[in-house]
Amino acid sequence: MWNGRKGRERSTSNLREVIYLVRVKKRDERFEEFIESKIVTGVKKSGATAEEAAHVVKEVSEKVTHKAEVTAEELSNMVVTSLKIFNKAAADEFVAFRDRKLRSKKRLYKLRE
Repeated sequence: MWNGRKGRERSTSNLREVIYLVRVKKRDERFEEFIESKIVTGVKKSGATAEEAAHVVKEVSEKVTHKAEVTAEELSNMVVTSLKIFNKAAADEFVAFRDRKLRSKKRLYKLRE
């Protein structure tokens, strides 16, 4: 069934799986392809274990798979919500890092003006 979204097919054994390409709208208005490994990296940097990161990426992927587009903010909020279930301290560190990163970007934009 065609739903207007681009996808690619991957065959494993006798199973056929369709992987949809989800676009992430970045805060600077650019678009990127949704890449699970970026979530894993960020979650692990916040102090979560590889197993916790795998759970988080699985939950987030299930939520975005059926969307054509998701904003970076929505994606970040999904990660935090999921991470809180598995590791509250890591979720708090993820939020702190995200906030520091956003503040530093705002300062750069002000300097450019």
